[in-house]
Amino acid sequence: VILRGLSIDGQGLGIDGIRFVNGLSLTVENCEINRVTEKGINFSPVGNSQLYVKNTVIRNNNFSAGAGILIQPGNSGSAEVTINHVQIERNAIGIEAGDHSKVSIRDSEIARNSGDGVRAHSTIDVKGNVVINVIGSLVNLNTGSGVKAEGGGAFLRIADTSIFDNGGTGIKPVSGGVINSFGNNNNSGNNPDGAPTAPTLSQQ
Repeated sequence: VILRGLSIDGQGLGIDGIRFVNGLSLTVENCEINRVTEKGINFSPVGNSQLYVKNTVIRNNNFSAGAGILIQPGNSGSAEVTINHVQIERNAIGIEAGDHSKVSIRDSEIARNSGDGVRAHSTIDVKGNVVINVIGSLVNLNTGSGVKAEGGGAFLRIADTSIFDNGGTGIKPVSGGVINSFGNNNNSGNNPDGAPTAPTLSQQ
């Protein structure tokens, strides 16, 4: 499925802007998703699926259950996700990935969300169950944490990313989650800034 050049406005009533439950892949390009009550993109495949989001704005989904992008495969599903040049603004959560997900976020802005900016959440204590890579992006002014890895299977890498002025901890590994840094990030003005899990990854 390829969705290109769409403007989706829930007007505070629509549930999900885009919901994907079955199929090989979903591509969202040059779209705008605004004012839905749940998720801008709800990617919840029952099988093994891929998501590509490019040059897209997801904003104002800041209701109690709102999220910019939720990646949450079913028990027998998995998700491989690439997010490139996307603005996630004023949602309840910016980007969240659950079990059986591998996500890369590049050249994107995750800002002014009322919860966490980027969250890897694993309920299965298996290394690499949830992986998020954040490269060359800006995570700022979120009410919650900037980047968070929660649970023993949650693994998050950050490279060349700026994490500024978030209301919660800037870099927050919790409950066994791991956040690794390549040592070329900016992390300042958060409450508190927090720190990656040692050791720092090498640049090659």
